[in-house]
Amino acid sequence: MTSSLPTSKPPAEVHPMQALLEQGGYDMPQRGDIREGTVLSVNPQEIIIDLGLKREGIVPANDLSRLDPEMLAEVQEGTVWPVYILQPSDRDGNLIVSLSRAIQEKDWLVAQQMMDSGEIFEAQVSGHNAGGLEVIFGKLRGFVPASHISTLPRNASEDERRELLAAYAGQTIPVKVVEVDRRRRRLIMSERAAHRRWQREHRKQLLDEIEVGEVRTGIVRSLANFGAFVDLGGADGLIHISELAWFPVNHPGDVVKVGEKVEVKVLRIDKGKERVGLSLKRVQPDPWSHVEADYNSGELVEAVVTRVTDFGAFVRLRSGVEGLLHVTEMADIRPDHPQSLVSPGDLLLLRVIRVESQRRRIGLSLRQVSESEWASWAASYREKAAQETEADTTIVKEEAEDVISALEDAEADAEGIAMVAGLVVAGAVSDLVALEEESAKFEAVAHAEADVVAEAVSDLVALEEARAAAEAAAEANASVLADAVSDLVALEESRSGATTEAEVATIEGAETIVEAVAEEAAAAIAEAEAELKAIDEAEIIVEAVAESAAAGVTEAEAELVAIDEAQSIVETVAEQAAEVMAEAETEIEAIRDAEADAATIAMAAIEVEDAAAAEIEADEKILEDAAEAAADEEE
Repeated sequence: MTSSLPTSKPPAEVHPMQALLEQGGYDMPQRGDIREGTVLSVNPQEIIIDLGLKREGIVPANDLSRLDPEMLAEVQEGTVWPVYILQPSDRDGNLIVSLSRAIQEKDWLVAQQMMDSGEIFEAQVSGHNAGGLEVIFGKLRGFVPASHISTLPRNASEDERRELLAAYAGQTIPVKVVEVDRRRRRLIMSERAAHRRWQREHRKQLLDEIEVGEVRTGIVRSLANFGAFVDLGGADGLIHISELAWFPVNHPGDVVKVGEKVEVKVLRIDKGKERVGLSLKRVQPDPWSHVEADYNSGELVEAVVTRVTDFGAFVRLRSGVEGLLHVTEMADIRPDHPQSLVSPGDLLLLRVIRVESQRRRIGLSLRQVSESEWASWAASYREKAAQETEADTTIVKEEAEDVISALEDAEADAEGIAMVAGLVVAGAVSDLVALEEESAKFEAVAHAEADVVAEAVSDLVALEEARAAAEAAAEANASVLADAVSDLVALEESRSGATTEAEVATIEGAETIVEAVAEEAAAAIAEAEAELKAIDEAEIIVEAVAESAAAGVTEAEAELVAIDEAQSIVETVAEQAAEVMAEAETEIEAIRDAEADAATIAMAAIEVEDAAAAEIEADEKILEDAAEAAADEEE
């Protein structure tokens, strides 16, 4: 009997199972990978996708619920879609993937590319908060901070800011991506940066299109002592302070405000220096064009002092024109210094003494107003002011009461929000503790399964060594068996040539010994083959154990990744809830301060109302005295 192993290659330095574990064996999908696949089947419970791997990907029902109905309708058999690997292998060995996460991840990649390229695009405003605007970016939400909005005045009050931000709802604005933080889910955009770039690109075009004499609409961007800068939609123009109004202006802020929309007339264009001169007053009627119809010589008019000089005072009438109250018309006795009689801001009753529309002049007099006219006007003015004050104080009291009531409701709401936020924070802390415990559990599982894999690899190495020893023993005994067979052949040949019984007996004794050796060698070969078979079976069992343990390690690692993400989400929720709670507590303090202020205002209104009633009584007495004085003058 002969036995030998077939021709084989030298044994590998690393066990095949170890190589499989180290190299992955094939293109093993990892959590977080984005893969493209073809839809094989669609039903309400799941979608099956062929990813070109050994297993199909499964999109579960809870992921389908996150897709828009329009997009879900487009997912048909045979269509190609990107998917996000959620679990390379769940407890049942399924490959779990997500369509919604893949679309989101794709949007993150697009956002990163747009930030890198500096691309400007338009986004729709979906909402706002105290800090800025929310805009739609695919399946993501971007944020435009208030400081990155070009039309928002930097010195705007909190209420003005909220009102201006709320006006953006539903609008489409140009933006530029300035920050992408996928881990913290931060997508920050800037309208100001987009506007500046848009201005640079459109400035030349605007300068080529604009013409002198045109009336354009713009937005006031900034103010300076010498004028106001207006954005015309690509280039800024300057309204010089002398072109803001038909009357002298002390500061541009007295006429226009930053962010205000205005109509202006183009006065001049300097393309070389990229400058545009504008006028605000020239799109408005010139009050001097109808001054003769508005004022007659001898009539009494009200005016406010705007400037005082050595030769008199300039005053502004209700129509907007400025007239001169000459020092000689201030009093019967000429004052040495006009400032001793009038000051800027004083309201005066004056008599019109001449109107010269061609020269844009109107002469006024204070000394030609009689004491009775002045007293009657002052008393009626104060009475009217007192009545207005009384009406205003009534409104103020009612508004204060409404404000106090609204503040009480707001305080209750804020306290409720703070309580809910506190509960959310407590719940988040509890969740984090539970997640830490889960993480520790899966880390232990991963370590245990990794130990099993290591032991299996060690066992496989030992089995390989046992295999090599068994194969060597089988080869050695096969060689012994072959030699014994050869010896038996030679003894048979010698037997035929033996001439004496002694020679025959000797040969037969040798044959018995050789046959015994051959039988032992054959038995050893059979034992080695049985051992090799047992080694094969043991290797199959150990490899199965190793594969199962490796899958357990992968699953535990996937669970740990999921726990890390859950911890990140819970931490974000906790931080946001803590911020909400802090904001609510700050708001409660502000509301209580506002309630105190509103109560103070209400009390002050009552005091003003009492003072106004007293003034009305005093003015009635003055009017009676003025009437008596007028009667005496007539006599």
